[in-house]
Amino acid sequence: GRRKVDALFLDLDGTTLDANSRLSEENADAIEAALLEGIHVVVATGKARPAVLELFEEVGLSSSDSSSAGRVTAVGYDRPGIFLQGIDAFGASGLRITENLPGD
Repeated sequence: GRRKVDALFLDLDGTTLDANSRLSEENADAIEAALLEGIHVVVATGKARPAVLELFEEVGLSSSDSSSAGRVTAVGYDRPGIFLQGIDAFGASGLRITENLPGD
């Protein structure tokens, strides 16, 4: 049958990060399992994109990490995401989709 979830939006906070502000192995495994099931994983956070890439590189789930070749990845310069509380947003191909902000 049809899976019940098509997309998973993750805020990187105390729920997803451990006391050292890192992704736990358990959460990394859960994210990878979702990706393997075909669920779209999108990070939506107040953090900057480079900081998020670093967090996911540590667990091998970043496409900017050369060791991720052949693995499913959750974040990267070719993946969607919302960073800096919506100021920096990237579409499905990883290209910026926020051009004109209020007050610009």
